[in-house]
Amino acid sequence: MPIRSLEPYLFDLKTVSNCPMDVLEDAVIGIEVEHYLSRLLTPRKEPNLEAIAGFPMTLKKLMESDFKSFEELKITPIFVFPGLRTVDQFDYIKEPELLQHEKNFKKIWDEKVAREHYNESFRDSNTPLALRPIMDDFMQILESKGVDYIVAPYFAWIELQYLLAENLIHCIFGSTDGLLIEGVEKFIFSMEFESKQFKCLKKSSVLRKLNLSPKQFKDLSMCVGNGFQPYNINIFPHIPSSPTFPSLHEFILNGGSIYNSLLALPNGGRYMEIYQKGCASLDYTPVLKVNGRTELLQMDSNASFLSSVAPSPQALNSSNTSTETTPSEPLKRIPDDLHEVIGQRLPDELFFYQSIGLTAFELCETLIHGTQIERLPLDMSVTPLYQKLVCDEESLEIRGKTLNLFANSLNRYYQFKKLRLETVFNGRQEYELVQRMTPPLYLKVKPLLVRHNTARSFQLAAFLSGVSDEFLEDTVVPKADEEGTRISTSYEVISTGLLRTLYVYGFLSENDFMLTEWGKLLPQLSKSVNVETLFLLLIFFKRFSELKADDIILPNDFKTDNKQYKNAAIFISKVLSLQPMSNFNPVNYVYKVHRPLLQFRSVMDKLKSYTKDLLISNIIALELLNHDDLDKFQRDNKSWRKLTTEIPFKKSLPNVLLGIVAQEFLETYLADLDAEKASASVDESLLKAVNEKPSAEFLNGLKFVKQVIALVRTLLQNKLIKVDDSFTAMIDGSEELITKIESNYPTNSIQLK
Repeated sequence: MPIRSLEPYLFDLKTVSNCPMDVLEDAVIGIEVEHYLSRLLTPRKEPNLEAIAGFPMTLKKLMESDFKSFEELKITPIFVFPGLRTVDQFDYIKEPELLQHEKNFKKIWDEKVAREHYNESFRDSNTPLALRPIMDDFMQILESKGVDYIVAPYFAWIELQYLLAENLIHCIFGSTDGLLIEGVEKFIFSMEFESKQFKCLKKSSVLRKLNLSPKQFKDLSMCVGNGFQPYNINIFPHIPSSPTFPSLHEFILNGGSIYNSLLALPNGGRYMEIYQKGCASLDYTPVLKVNGRTELLQMDSNASFLSSVAPSPQALNSSNTSTETTPSEPLKRIPDDLHEVIGQRLPDELFFYQSIGLTAFELCETLIHGTQIERLPLDMSVTPLYQKLVCDEESLEIRGKTLNLFANSLNRYYQFKKLRLETVFNGRQEYELVQRMTPPLYLKVKPLLVRHNTARSFQLAAFLSGVSDEFLEDTVVPKADEEGTRISTSYEVISTGLLRTLYVYGFLSENDFMLTEWGKLLPQLSKSVNVETLFLLLIFFKRFSELKADDIILPNDFKTDNKQYKNAAIFISKVLSLQPMSNFNPVNYVYKVHRPLLQFRSVMDKLKSYTKDLLISNIIALELLNHDDLDKFQRDNKSWRKLTTEIPFKKSLPNVLLGIVAQEFLETYLADLDAEKASASVDESLLKAVNEKPSAEFLNGLKFVKQVIALVRTLLQNKLIKVDDSFTAMIDGSEELITKIESNYPTNSIQLK
């Protein structure tokens, strides 16, 4: 997040200078990912992105255009992602009131519900694109292009500052937060390849035109909020609106003092603490260094931590001690209570895994801050199914097991730390997370090691197709006392982590590691047109083994007078909201949105997030405890990144556009059961901007719906789920409705361009 309300002010004051692009030829540029995305995807681009979710449709095309320009200029980009939240950042998302971006989302949703053709963007200029939900997709694109990236321990800008100081990059492309960074005099603010120029900010020039000292600029920035300190502090309690950069700038030019105003605030201790923590975050946040350690910039990377904090006893006793600063001494005195600013310490090895994309942000932050936070999803509402997934006893138990696996590989302090879940739905509710288990869960899953002599890369379909009791007996080690067993390849590492995840979810029996009745269904998934999503739906049905039709169909905004097939049509639309289009045009989508489709996706997205966390915790525990992976110290960064891109459940779920196509098709179809008329209606609607033949996408997507129906029937036949009569009628009606639609279209005519 850049310094709030500063950017337009800088342009008004003409502090941004233009430079020709060719001066960057052969340069290595460090790129702050959040700022890069904010420049590519302004609020006017994809204004309905938050209403359809998923990876932005235009982003890949925009990135490819940039990469082509980088290649032409022989520019080497290094993308730097932000990492863990500091204490202030974490406290900010714990606020029980709606955050600013949530207020925007709620306001726009209310308008869209009331006015069908309301096209205002969900994001305003102060609401950057949420990065974490699409981070893994973004990394996968970078990996496919051979572009380097790093996930910083904490702030991307601090990591960029270190890379520049070490001459690993020549310049930085980043947000206005760079004006707060020491040692960075000039940086690129925007790159405009079409006009072949870039805009840069020079700190001394900006301060001169603002007529501010560096201290005044920092005080002002910490008051309005920025990437290091998210709060907007109102130093004028008699004025209800929050101060802006221009208003505070005028206050300072007229002789005012931000710091003195903070001191004078009644009960202003909390605001002063926020200010001080923001300044400390700026000066003392650790970075990942070339020696593999995560430590402060002030520390000598070749010295130990203790020698960096204080001089040795020999140096203190020496009569010839020089008064000059030596490389092993810090440039600034490190605060004793730094953990209250950035949080508690995690192992360097864990930060390395984070740096290459093996991220577990929520697990790390839960252990560091003692709390897991659940805020409102993108649809800004909570359905009973979503609330149950987040808050019921089974969810809390699985969350505790996930944290137990993760914490067991860390310091013993984390293994016994009391943890809680806080939900910020309507007010604040707290739940205990029990992660202390005897024996630790890791000891139970440790015997599960998947060995394979030939497979190197992991593919989910291939893994599931081979899962059987014979596979478990022949390929997996089922004895805890068997010595000398080792794994090495990406296939073996990921398969081991996934198999241990299946054990925790109950797909393997507890005592003999054989497949349960649920586990025996896994090979059936491998033949699906969308293996990962069908796998996720199987986990969904295991998680909610007692279902009513209303759990799926409510809420809905489906418009039809056909009561016979209404529930079936809603079911088909919601299932297809999880299925990606095979082809779409990269456009700014401004057509219809359906909140109920997004609400169902929110449930599945949260379930996917929990499943990914459990899988990642198993893989990280396997690596940190370092007993089984032979190649752990042999892989280079490229090999590690390839491994991380093969891990299932990391990519975001697709947007709900196919569900929107399905709902529009079925609303027209149920009026008179004319499939050709419904196809023509959809193909002539504004959905054709997304896809030339949306009806063909819908008809092709019905293959996935039929596979979901087949899975449900198998579950019912094996008595693995209990449903009400309405649910059974919904499934029967869906199958009958699909048959009616497909009877109008020969199979060979359903083809996609």
